[in-house]
Amino acid sequence: MKNLNANSGLIMVALIVGLCLGWWIRGGINNGQNKMAIEPLLAGQLVKDHGPMDKKISKVESDFRNGLSGHSATHRIELLQTQIDSEGETYNTLARLSAEYEKQGQVDKAVELLLQASLLIQTVEQQASFEATLLAVVARYSRQLVAADRYQQLDQLYEKLTLTLPQIADYYMQLGLLRIQMGNLSAALTPLAQISNHSVLGEKARQLMAEIEQRTVLAGRNLVELPLLVNGGQFIVQARVDERESLLLLIDTGAMMTILRPSILNRLGYQLSSQQQSFMTAGGMVEASVVTLDSLALGAAVLQKVAVGVLDLQMLGKVDGLLGMNFLSHYDFRIDQDRRLLILDRRK
Repeated sequence: MKNLNANSGLIMVALIVGLCLGWWIRGGINNGQNKMAIEPLLAGQLVKDHGPMDKKISKVESDFRNGLSGHSATHRIELLQTQIDSEGETYNTLARLSAEYEKQGQVDKAVELLLQASLLIQTVEQQASFEATLLAVVARYSRQLVAADRYQQLDQLYEKLTLTLPQIADYYMQLGLLRIQMGNLSAALTPLAQISNHSVLGEKARQLMAEIEQRTVLAGRNLVELPLLVNGGQFIVQARVDERESLLLLIDTGAMMTILRPSILNRLGYQLSSQQQSFMTAGGMVEASVVTLDSLALGAAVLQKVAVGVLDLQMLGKVDGLLGMNFLSHYDFRIDQDRRLLILDRRK
């Protein structure tokens, strides 16, 4: 009886061990079969991840993740577009597509796709990546447009960026600076005002707005600012005679009349008259002819019928003459030595 019970116990143990061994062997076979079934899917079919997010990864996504570069640029765009058509738009696919278009020189299309991708941002990392990428793309594109003198197109780009991404202050500043450079001061005030209270760019924006307002006021006063050359403590300004010849005049507030060299007047066809007038020079009082010019201009400041004395003053060196008070007295003028400017405000 004892032997029978012992044999029965051994049979039960063997049976349990056999069942466990069978389950284990079958599981290993199944695992091998699953592995074999997944491998071809990774090569070209859709793989379904049964994890929490139930993610889908296509061959195109796998190719790009593995950095496959064997495809042509056109083919890469086609692959990405196929992925978008089949699986829908995502931030990553649109950002990659944007990069491919930029490589082909279609930067306007690249910017458009980046802006489209910004609507699909889901993480802080994607937001940071988007802003950095857009900043770099726009910087490269703006250099191209400036080199081609396509300032109006650049203005439109910056304006589009401010409307699409109002939270990014840099594009308001770029738009304002561009319009100042283009001379469109009133239009520059609009984007600058939008960031006047910005924590970083606000101070610069307010400074630019103040300068614009000052320049607008000065323009309303018919103010003319002229750059000066400085030679030995003396100030020299560029002038034009009869809108035909440019010359350099030394500013002399002690001279009652403007003086020009005779060679200049001869070159312009003026006949030296017999009319004589006394002039005080470093060598004493001299007599010289007087000629009436059709016009004498300093920048936008123009006077008609200006009398000038005809003298060849050796002390002037390479300067063509003296600018005297018979021109300057028509203006309220001052010399800004710090900025080296002659500022003329026409008297009313």
